[in-house]
Amino acid sequence: MTRLDAAAVSAVLFDEFAGLPAGVVAAESWSSWHRPGLLSFWVDDVGRADLEAVLGVPMDGHLLSWTAVTADGERGEAVLDTLWGSVALRILGHHFSVLRYRLAVLLSPEVHSGSRALRAWLPDHVQVVGHPTDIESAREVSERLQPPVPALLRPVEPRTLAQVREAEVRAAVQAERRRGSEVRRRRIAEVRAQLVARRAGQSERRRPRTYRWLWGEWGGCGRRPPETPGFRSVPCHCRADAAPERPRYSAAVSTEELP
Repeated sequence: MTRLDAAAVSAVLFDEFAGLPAGVVAAESWSSWHRPGLLSFWVDDVGRADLEAVLGVPMDGHLLSWTAVTADGERGEAVLDTLWGSVALRILGHHFSVLRYRLAVLLSPEVHSGSRALRAWLPDHVQVVGHPTDIESAREVSERLQPPVPALLRPVEPRTLAQVREAEVRAAVQAERRRGSEVRRRRIAEVRAQLVARRAGQSERRRPRTYRWLWGEWGGCGRRPPETPGFRSVPCHCRADAAPERPRYSAAVSTEELP
C-alpha cells in the first residue's frame, strides 16, 4: 500500500460514527466480516464513563485500540483471526483476547479473563469498525496508521495522561495478582506438607503382620505348599490314601500365632 492508501484506510477505520456494537457484529455475521483486514475498537459514552471512573482522569476519546487480523481462510482455528472471529469468538467468546484482557484489568481485576459482569458489558458498550483487506496490506499498513485521537490501550510516545494512568492501574493490578498467586502457592504447599506428615504418622502406627496359608486339611495332594519368602510352610495334613483332589487354602493365619 502507498502512503495515500494508508491515509484513506485511516479515514475509514477511525470513523467512530461508523462503529457497530460488538454484539450486533457477532449476531449478524455478515459475509464481508469473514475475511482478514483491520479492526478498530471503541467504547460508547457509557463505556467511556465507566473507564474514566476507574482511571480517575478523562480519556482522550472513545478509541481503545486497533489491530490487523490475518486469517488465511476459516478452517479450524483460522476463523479466530477473521474480522468476525476476532469479535465474536475472541472478544465476546472464550478464546484469548488481548482487548478483553486489558479491559478486565480495569473493570474486573479479580478475574483475569473477565468477569460475568464484564462479559455482559462488552456486547453493548464496545463498538468495532472493520475494514476488509488482504493479509499483506493489513500487516503493512497497521503499523503506519495515525488515529485522529490517541488510543487508550495502544499508547505511543509521548503518552497522554489517560495512557499513563492506565499503565499505573495495570501495574498495580498485576502486582496484586502476583501477591495473591504467591499466597495461594504457599497455602497449597502447607496443605501438602500436612498431608504428607499425616500419612507418615499413620504408616508408623500400623505394625506390619506376616501371614502364611495353612494347606487344606482335605484332599490327597501329598505336596507341601509353595515356598514363599516371608511365609512359613508346613507339611500337608491330607490322608495319604485319600483320593486326589484339587488342593486348596484355608483362612490366613498370622505367623505370630504359630507355636
